[in-house]
Amino acid sequence: TLRRKYCLDPDLPIILYAGRIDADKRVDLVVRAATQALRSINAQLLIVGDGKQLKAVIKLSEALGIRQFSHFPGFVSAQGDLPGLYRTASVFITASEVEIQSSVVLEAAATGLPVVTVRASSMPEFVEDGVTGYLVPPRNVEAMADRLVALLQNPDRARAMGEAGLAITREHSHESALDAHERRYESLIRRL
Repeated sequence: TLRRKYCLDPDLPIILYAGRIDADKRVDLVVRAATQALRSINAQLLIVGDGKQLKAVIKLSEALGIRQFSHFPGFVSAQGDLPGLYRTASVFITASEVEIQSSVVLEAAATGLPVVTVRASSMPEFVEDGVTGYLVPPRNVEAMADRLVALLQNPDRARAMGEAGLAITREHSHESALDAHERRYESLIRRL
Protein backbone atom coordinates (compact mmCIF):
# COMPACT_ATOMS: atom_id res chain seq x y z
CA THR A 1 0.00 0.00 0.00
CA LEU A 2 2.77 2.47 0.91
CA ARG A 3 4.76 1.61 -2.21
CA ARG A 4 1.70 2.46 -4.28
CA LYS A 5 0.93 5.63 -2.30
CA TYR A 6 4.48 6.96 -2.70
CA CYS A 7 4.91 5.73 -6.31
CA LEU A 8 7.68 3.31 -5.35
CA ASP A 9 8.53 0.44 -7.67
CA PRO A 10 7.19 -2.73 -6.03
CA ASP A 11 10.07 -4.82 -7.41
CA LEU A 12 13.05 -2.67 -6.43
CA PRO A 13 14.75 -2.49 -3.03
CA ILE A 14 14.67 0.90 -1.31
CA ILE A 15 17.64 2.93 -0.11
CA LEU A 16 16.14 5.23 2.55
CA TYR A 17 17.22 8.54 4.01
CA ALA A 18 14.88 10.24 6.49
CA GLY A 19 15.47 13.52 8.25
CA ARG A 20 16.14 17.18 7.69
CA ILE A 21 17.45 18.09 4.27
CA ASP A 22 19.85 20.87 5.19
CA ALA A 23 23.53 21.42 4.40
CA ASP A 24 24.80 19.96 7.69
CA LYS A 25 23.03 16.65 7.01
CA ARG A 26 25.04 16.11 3.79
CA VAL A 27 22.12 14.58 1.88
CA ASP A 28 24.01 15.48 -1.30
CA LEU A 29 26.49 12.73 -0.38
CA VAL A 30 23.60 10.28 0.06
CA VAL A 31 22.45 11.07 -3.49
CA ARG A 32 26.00 10.68 -4.83
CA ALA A 33 26.47 7.34 -3.04
CA ALA A 34 23.10 6.09 -4.30
CA THR A 35 24.06 7.14 -7.82
CA GLN A 36 27.21 5.03 -7.67
CA ALA A 37 25.34 2.10 -6.12
CA LEU A 38 22.65 2.22 -8.80
CA ARG A 39 25.34 1.65 -11.42
CA SER A 40 25.85 -1.82 -9.94
CA ILE A 41 22.43 -2.84 -8.67
CA ASN A 42 18.79 -2.16 -9.43
CA ALA A 43 17.28 -0.18 -6.56
CA GLN A 44 15.53 3.09 -5.81
CA LEU A 45 16.27 6.02 -3.52
CA LEU A 46 13.68 7.38 -1.10
CA ILE A 47 14.53 10.66 0.62
CA VAL A 48 11.95 11.55 3.25
CA GLY A 49 12.05 14.98 4.82
CA ASP A 50 12.09 18.66 4.15
CA GLY A 51 14.58 21.46 4.47
CA LYS A 52 16.47 24.27 2.79
CA GLN A 53 18.41 21.89 0.53
CA LEU A 54 15.46 19.84 -0.80
CA LYS A 55 15.32 21.56 -4.20
CA ALA A 56 19.11 21.35 -4.56
CA VAL A 57 19.09 17.63 -3.73
CA ILE A 58 16.34 17.00 -6.30
CA LYS A 59 18.33 18.93 -8.91
CA LEU A 60 21.42 16.91 -8.03
CA SER A 61 19.53 13.66 -8.62
CA GLU A 62 18.51 15.02 -12.03
CA ALA A 63 22.07 16.10 -12.87
CA LEU A 64 23.44 12.68 -11.86
CA GLY A 65 20.83 10.87 -13.94
CA ILE A 66 18.94 9.06 -11.16
CA ARG A 67 15.84 11.24 -10.85
CA GLN A 68 13.64 8.49 -12.32
CA PHE A 69 14.81 6.16 -9.52
CA SER A 70 14.51 8.79 -6.77
CA HIS A 71 11.51 9.76 -4.69
CA PHE A 72 11.13 12.91 -2.58
CA PRO A 73 7.77 12.87 -0.78
CA GLY A 74 8.76 15.67 1.62
CA PHE A 75 7.88 15.56 5.30
CA VAL A 76 6.18 12.37 6.47
CA SER A 77 4.88 12.23 10.02
CA ALA A 78 6.22 9.74 12.55
CA GLN A 79 2.60 9.34 13.63
CA GLY A 80 1.63 8.65 10.03
CA ASP A 81 3.43 6.72 7.29
CA LEU A 82 7.06 7.13 8.40
CA PRO A 83 7.28 3.89 10.45
CA GLY A 84 5.82 1.97 7.53
CA LEU A 85 8.31 3.53 5.11
CA TYR A 86 11.16 2.40 7.37
CA ARG A 87 9.73 -1.14 7.32
CA THR A 88 9.37 -1.03 3.53
CA ALA A 89 13.01 -0.04 2.97
CA SER A 90 15.98 -2.36 2.50
CA VAL A 91 18.75 -0.18 3.94
CA PHE A 92 19.06 3.18 5.71
CA ILE A 93 21.79 5.69 4.89
CA THR A 94 22.95 8.98 6.37
CA ALA A 95 26.12 10.97 5.76
CA SER A 96 25.70 13.50 8.57
CA GLU A 97 28.78 14.17 10.68
CA VAL A 98 26.97 16.28 13.28
CA GLU A 99 24.74 13.80 15.08
CA ILE A 100 24.71 13.88 18.86
CA GLN A 101 21.96 11.31 19.32
CA SER A 102 20.62 10.27 15.97
CA SER A 103 16.97 9.45 16.39
CA VAL A 104 16.63 8.49 12.71
CA VAL A 105 19.40 5.91 12.99
CA LEU A 106 17.73 4.46 16.09
CA GLU A 107 14.37 4.50 14.30
CA ALA A 108 15.90 2.65 11.35
CA ALA A 109 17.51 0.08 13.63
CA ALA A 110 14.27 -0.32 15.58
CA THR A 111 12.55 -1.37 12.37
CA GLY A 112 15.24 -3.91 11.53
CA LEU A 113 17.13 -1.92 8.92
CA PRO A 114 20.90 -2.16 8.48
CA VAL A 115 22.49 1.29 8.52
CA VAL A 116 25.24 2.77 6.36
CA THR A 117 26.68 5.89 7.97
CA VAL A 118 29.91 7.76 8.60
CA ARG A 119 32.34 7.15 11.42
CA ALA A 120 31.79 10.52 13.08
CA SER A 121 30.23 12.06 16.17
CA SER A 122 28.02 9.53 17.97
CA MET A 123 27.50 7.12 15.07
CA PRO A 124 29.86 4.40 16.40
CA GLU A 125 27.67 4.30 19.51
CA PHE A 126 24.62 3.41 17.39
CA VAL A 127 26.12 1.34 14.57
CA GLU A 128 28.51 -1.54 15.13
CA ASP A 129 30.57 -1.80 11.96
CA GLY A 130 30.00 -5.08 10.16
CA VAL A 131 27.39 -6.18 12.73
CA THR A 132 24.44 -3.76 12.61
CA GLY A 133 25.52 -1.91 9.50
CA TYR A 134 28.61 -0.18 8.18
CA LEU A 135 30.65 2.81 9.28
CA VAL A 136 32.67 4.52 6.57
CA PRO A 137 35.06 7.48 6.63
CA PRO A 138 33.26 10.84 6.50
CA ARG A 139 32.55 12.13 2.98
CA ASN A 140 33.72 8.86 1.38
CA VAL A 141 31.02 8.44 -1.26
CA GLU A 142 32.71 5.39 -2.80
CA ALA A 143 32.76 3.53 0.52
CA MET A 144 29.10 4.37 1.18
CA ALA A 145 28.17 3.14 -2.30
CA ASP A 146 30.17 -0.08 -1.85
CA ARG A 147 28.40 -0.83 1.45
CA LEU A 148 24.99 -0.12 -0.08
CA VAL A 149 25.72 -2.55 -2.91
CA ALA A 150 27.03 -5.18 -0.48
CA LEU A 151 23.81 -5.02 1.55
CA LEU A 152 21.47 -4.92 -1.43
CA GLN A 153 23.24 -7.86 -3.09
CA ASN A 154 23.02 -9.93 0.09
CA PRO A 155 19.53 -9.58 1.62
CA ASP A 156 20.21 -12.35 4.15
CA ARG A 157 23.24 -10.46 5.49
CA ALA A 158 21.24 -7.21 5.50
CA ARG A 159 18.43 -8.92 7.44
CA ALA A 160 20.90 -10.32 9.99
CA MET A 161 22.44 -6.87 10.48
CA GLY A 162 18.99 -5.37 10.91
CA GLU A 163 18.12 -7.94 13.57
CA ALA A 164 21.38 -7.22 15.39
CA GLY A 165 20.50 -3.53 15.34
CA LEU A 166 17.37 -4.21 17.34
CA ALA A 167 19.54 -5.04 20.37
CA ILE A 168 21.26 -1.65 20.19
CA THR A 169 17.91 0.14 20.16
CA ARG A 170 16.98 -1.60 23.39
CA GLU A 171 20.10 -0.12 25.02
CA HIS A 172 18.83 3.34 24.03
CA SER A 173 15.22 2.94 25.12
CA HIS A 174 13.72 5.59 27.39
CA GLU A 175 13.77 3.14 30.27
CA SER A 176 17.44 2.27 29.75
CA ALA A 177 18.41 5.93 29.46
CA LEU A 178 16.52 6.83 32.65
CA ASP A 179 18.07 3.91 34.52
CA ALA A 180 21.56 4.95 33.40
CA HIS A 181 20.96 8.54 34.50
CA GLU A 182 19.62 7.42 37.87
CA ARG A 183 22.66 5.19 38.43
CA ARG A 184 24.95 8.07 37.53
CA TYR A 185 23.20 10.51 39.86
CA GLU A 186 23.23 7.97 42.70
CA SER A 187 26.96 7.37 42.23
CA LEU A 188 27.61 11.13 42.33
CA ILE A 189 25.50 11.54 45.48
CA ARG A 190 27.43 8.72 47.20
CA ARG A 191 30.67 10.60 46.51
CA LEU A 192 29.42 13.71 48.38
